[in-house]
Amino acid sequence: MLTLHLLYDDLALRLKIRRMTRRRQADWMLAVWASDPANWCAKPACARCWGLH
Repeated sequence: MLTLHLLYDDLALRLKIRRMTRRRQADWMLAVWASDPANWCAKPACARCWGLH
């Protein structure tokens, strides 16, 4: 029974690390996209451009 708990904890930790990695990659991609003014539209406070969604 203890082994199952350890396996579950290991799986949960791996999934958490995977989510964190994806989040970092998404943050990096958004930063690169946002750094180019050509990707920004002319609408003030656009939810897509300003990240308000």
